[in-house]
Amino acid sequence: MEEMAGKMEGQDPGQPLLAVEPQEDALSYDIERFTRKKRPVKKIILILLGLIVVAFIAMKLFGPKDLSIPVTTMPLQKQELSKTVSTTGTVESANSAQVYAKASGMVASVLVQVGDTVQAGDVLAQLDTEALELSIAQQRALLAQKGQLNAFDQQQAQQSYEEYASDLATDQNAELVSAEHSLDLAQRDLSDARRDMSDHKDEMDYGDSVMYGLEKELKRAKDAWDDARKALDADKENPDLVQAEEQAHQAYEKVYEEWLATDKEYGDTLSSYSKEYRRARLAYDNALENYRLAKLAAERTADSKAKELERNLIANDLTADQLALQQLQMQLEDSTVRSPISGTVTAVYAKEGAPAGSLLFVIEDTNDLLIKTTLKEYDIVAVEEGMPTVVKSDATGEMEYEGEVARVYPTAAKTADGQTKSSGSVEFETDVALLTGQDDLKVGMNVRLNVVVDQKKDVYAVPFDAVSTNENGESIVYLAKPDETGMLTAQPVVVQTGLETDFYIEISGEEIKDGAQVITGEQMGIGLIPGMPVRIQAGAAGGV
Repeated sequence: MEEMAGKMEGQDPGQPLLAVEPQEDALSYDIERFTRKKRPVKKIILILLGLIVVAFIAMKLFGPKDLSIPVTTMPLQKQELSKTVSTTGTVESANSAQVYAKASGMVASVLVQVGDTVQAGDVLAQLDTEALELSIAQQRALLAQKGQLNAFDQQQAQQSYEEYASDLATDQNAELVSAEHSLDLAQRDLSDARRDMSDHKDEMDYGDSVMYGLEKELKRAKDAWDDARKALDADKENPDLVQAEEQAHQAYEKVYEEWLATDKEYGDTLSSYSKEYRRARLAYDNALENYRLAKLAAERTADSKAKELERNLIANDLTADQLALQQLQMQLEDSTVRSPISGTVTAVYAKEGAPAGSLLFVIEDTNDLLIKTTLKEYDIVAVEEGMPTVVKSDATGEMEYEGEVARVYPTAAKTADGQTKSSGSVEFETDVALLTGQDDLKVGMNVRLNVVVDQKKDVYAVPFDAVSTNENGESIVYLAKPDETGMLTAQPVVVQTGLETDFYIEISGEEIKDGAQVITGEQMGIGLIPGMPVRIQAGAAGGV
């Protein structure tokens, strides 16, 4: 200590004073450091650097001649840097099928076993079809019988319609011909009555005028008699009114007798022509209406027969029966259980004599594999379809196989009832297509996957602990470089950081080049001083 103090007394006053505190002072300092309030980070860093400097000087004064600090380094060389998301999964067939029977019935025979290779359309099993074949035969017999009956009914309806239409077209319809004949007779009677009435028109006109005059005179006598009766009713004791009423009555009776005589003279002879004309006219009108009704009825009958013919065509349509037969034939076809895809039979559940109501076979294409996996919710945002994937399996050791994210399901995995799983970590189902390893990996194998979410080639990268921050907040690494005397020293170099992986970080800068020795390891934890002598440990990445 005295020697050290002497040397310090001879130190250049212009240089910063470096001294080693007494032991008790150092102890009290440590106690105070752990009990007092924390200093700002920058002050703490400066204090630590000061302590390191003090330790370095002490070692230089009292330690051995080699004062360099042992470090581990890694020589820089460009590499491929990948940021990955790790997960596990199961190998499955990309093209698989669970085979069920489309028809119901008992399994009559099973034609394949596990491990058999089948092509799409190959028969896997046959169901019992005896009852179904009888139903098909019965349906065919019914169709044949209905077809013959329908053909006969249609022929009869067609013939009836054509005959009726022909009768109408050739005026041979009995009802219409009878009505037309009656109309002709009525028209002749009307013409005769009109002619007779026209021949006696002058006599009828004279008789009408005579009768018209007598009717007027009779009306006047009737009115006078009515007036006399009204007057008498008003004064029944008046003899003059009684006499007047009797005279008016006699006058009316006289005119009435004359009207009766004249009406008999002209009415019996001349009115008969008018009556006959009116009768003939009425008979003609009735015959004309009967003819119209008969013609309308004939047209309606013809229309009804046409509709009956059309109705028969509809009623005789056997489409529904033919569809029923087709359905039975489809059931017969479905009774032969065929493979929907080409592949390998990986499971057989069908048993002869047992009902075919559940899963019968599983067919998988073992030459087209994919991996079923899940991604955590904090990884899903980084993974996209098409990203490359590295696949490993315990069964194949360190062999790596190429894959590609084929599908990321849009929603989180769901429970059996369709609800999103909410317990534990939310996961998203993901499919990874295998690009290599189809011959090595087998369906059902468990695999490990690294999805490459970001990748750079020909970049420099170092472990995270090799990168620190200087007082300006810049990212730096320490390079082990020789100084002017040839001694290796720790030299800080400002770098720009880039892609980060789980263990490495991309760096770049002016002095970052191939072969540069970047200091890594525990030494970075205690801090390095620019210019501090270092020596590369034997066996280290960059050791000499």
